[in-house]
Amino acid sequence: MTSTSGELSSTVSELTISDLIGRPDYGTEGKKIQLVSNFVELKKVAKGLIEVIQYHVDMATDKVKLTRDDKRDIFWKFVKENPKVFTKPFGMAYDGEALLFSREPLAIKEHATFEGQVKVQVLRSNRPIEVQVGVKKSGMVKLIFKDPKSGGGLPTESEQTPIQVVDVVLAQGRACTLINRSERFCIVGNNAYEVPARSGVSLKFGVELWRGLFISARVGEGYRPMVNIDVSHAAFYRPQSVLNYICDVLNADRSPPRYSVDQIQSNTRLSEGELKIVGRAVKGLRVTITHRKCDAQYRIIGIAADASRQMFTLRDGREVSVVDYFKETYFQLRFPRMPALQAGSKNRSIYLPVEVCNVAAKQRYGAGKLSGFQTTLVIRQCAMDAPTRLQVCMEMMRRANLENDEFLKEFGLDIARTFVEVPGRVLPPPKLEYKRGGRSAVVEPSNGTWQMRDVQFFQGGNCANFSAVAFGRSSSLGQVGEFCTNVAKVCNDLGMNVGRKADILLPVRDTGAFERVLQRLVTEYKENDKVCRLVFVALSDSKEYSEVKRVADVKFGIMTQCFMQRVLHDVVVKHSVMTATNLALKINMKMGGVNTRLLADPFVKNNLTDKDTLVLGVDVTHPHVADRESPSIAAVVGNVDVNCAEYAASIRVQPNRRESILYLEDEFRERIRAFVYRSDKRPSRIIMFRDGVSEGEFRQVLREELRALRAACRSLDKAYRPGITYVVVQKRHHARFMCKDESMAVGKGRNIPAGTVIDRRVTSADGYDFYLCSHTGIQGTSKPAKYNVLYDDNNLNSDTMQAIAGGSSDDSFGSRMRKEPNNVEFSRAVTVHDNIRSTMYFI
Repeated sequence: MTSTSGELSSTVSELTISDLIGRPDYGTEGKKIQLVSNFVELKKVAKGLIEVIQYHVDMATDKVKLTRDDKRDIFWKFVKENPKVFTKPFGMAYDGEALLFSREPLAIKEHATFEGQVKVQVLRSNRPIEVQVGVKKSGMVKLIFKDPKSGGGLPTESEQTPIQVVDVVLAQGRACTLINRSERFCIVGNNAYEVPARSGVSLKFGVELWRGLFISARVGEGYRPMVNIDVSHAAFYRPQSVLNYICDVLNADRSPPRYSVDQIQSNTRLSEGELKIVGRAVKGLRVTITHRKCDAQYRIIGIAADASRQMFTLRDGREVSVVDYFKETYFQLRFPRMPALQAGSKNRSIYLPVEVCNVAAKQRYGAGKLSGFQTTLVIRQCAMDAPTRLQVCMEMMRRANLENDEFLKEFGLDIARTFVEVPGRVLPPPKLEYKRGGRSAVVEPSNGTWQMRDVQFFQGGNCANFSAVAFGRSSSLGQVGEFCTNVAKVCNDLGMNVGRKADILLPVRDTGAFERVLQRLVTEYKENDKVCRLVFVALSDSKEYSEVKRVADVKFGIMTQCFMQRVLHDVVVKHSVMTATNLALKINMKMGGVNTRLLADPFVKNNLTDKDTLVLGVDVTHPHVADRESPSIAAVVGNVDVNCAEYAASIRVQPNRRESILYLEDEFRERIRAFVYRSDKRPSRIIMFRDGVSEGEFRQVLREELRALRAACRSLDKAYRPGITYVVVQKRHHARFMCKDESMAVGKGRNIPAGTVIDRRVTSADGYDFYLCSHTGIQGTSKPAKYNVLYDDNNLNSDTMQAIAGGSSDDSFGSRMRKEPNNVEFSRAVTVHDNIRSTMYFI
């Protein structure tokens, strides 16, 4: 797309989806390789054009807010109670919100609304409620996946609707409550998780891992409809009694377990520490009750320490304890001193003794991030080599009955029984420049990795003065000192200028004392008229890391290099040069050095260095989904040199979970000025890699951020208008590939080679996108990054764009290729002190 001169408001603000750039050509560079994807073709078995009638579904209740699961239950009950209107249930597909697609017209008069009431038990109500349901025709959809009126670029709205219909139809076999099979699955977005027959893979803490099937319809090359099939995993609460859940939470990852329900006595109560742990674990949990017949689920908002002492007021004005109320109304509680769970609202709470509560079934884990121990278990369970993953996908398709799906048949559709084969190409790796004896030394990666034997950093950094701080026992200070000496020696061997040993070694009791210890260290350096360039920090627990970074990076502006006990052991006891080298790679970049740079061959010169190219990485990092208060961090990282080897960041804090960036113009201006300051020239081209944007947000985010970038350029000089290429990099997709010829596969995961690019068959029919697997998977199936080029007035062809994406993915502080461009990885940073803002502190 070639931009024209004039005010930005007349160009960017008027972009429509169909105006976005189309694919200029297909790539040809690289060695050809035949691959198998996890896509299957969608086939039309009905004769003639398939037309679907679209209806609007409205549900009204003034009682509670309905969830998507509630709406599904309500709708299909409404269908069951009105068979004269809904004569062919399998010929209907409901999306769980407001859209209903029907293969044949329903018995509803034109322009009329069919209304009725359904009495149903919903999630957020303690008793059944009446819901008013209305269904009205809203249009027709033809299952044609190419709009003849559209040009290139992303699909138009009329093109998106047919594939949306297919998506909804595909989900019905697991989502429709009229089918018994739906009880075996839990629907979450495009994922259908299979409810384990007994229990899932234990993740401890009352949580287990379930396996699911991801299904999503896509339009591929030649406007062929396809279905992306993948295996997915998610953590769910184990359905069990709350008493068992409490024991699981308190047992944590202990082996053998310390707590069990059998140990609970009539006088057992939780300690203050135990109550604090359990209180966090039950907040937000949904429970069912056993003391009376009721299908209601209660969401827990808090916990009362002792059911025998928790008082509440009855309707007659009497104050009574939870224990006495149950004795009067139901029965004598077995464990009266155990907690009571608080449900309802803070103004109108009800209290449920834990012994009458069960953890509700089909409940996603939502109590914060998984622990490190749990994450390790998940990775171990999910990691499967590429051929095995595709076999499991086929098995999950069979278990989900996709081959004989009633809804697909009624809509005249079917899916192929084999995965789509796609052509790929393995791009030549970028050549990297190091130093050897003061002269240039070129290293060429092999399958995404390379060795640093007999080479030194391209440019060594300076760290004349450094110190160390150690959490835990002061007796370990001797080992920490030896660790620093060993790492310093490796740094010097690699071409840095580093002091031989730590100037100061200080113990620190806990994170609360870390700030005082760091202040003492800074004071001691000032008294000796020196500057501390780096502080090694020996951590006793990974949880200490965030507080160390907050104090050192944000408050004091001092570089830190943290390490765990296992790293200390590797360097001091095992004398591992590899571990010390990995640390040296990070330290050199923090100290202003350059580990390596792309060799200035003709391609790099023509497309990067001679073009004075500024490569930007942009991302918004959000807190965990359960955290509604912490702010999001918007970061822009860009190179400051023409060789794209040194980077710096601009960071802003903005409201929780906001994806669009508030202060982007300021951050862009900072990055351009930093490039000018270091390189003494303005970038003539800007290539921007944007992370974290879904396809539905492409148009809006592009318009906002392109406007901000153009405005930042104009604020420096009204005539300054560099060429801009805007690329969205996506990792949250489910496309996977394996080698058709297994002899071409690499590693334990039998993966596709590093540098494999795919831009045919399963890519967009009109858009400019491609998959690039620039790295070698360490375990499991490699996930390629998906690149979506949305705007390009640099007029880069496919070969050039793919080579730039691959060349930008070299790991500057390691010796293997990364999954995505460095700038995107670096953009997940934090706010820092001005002392280190212009450095690579985020390594």
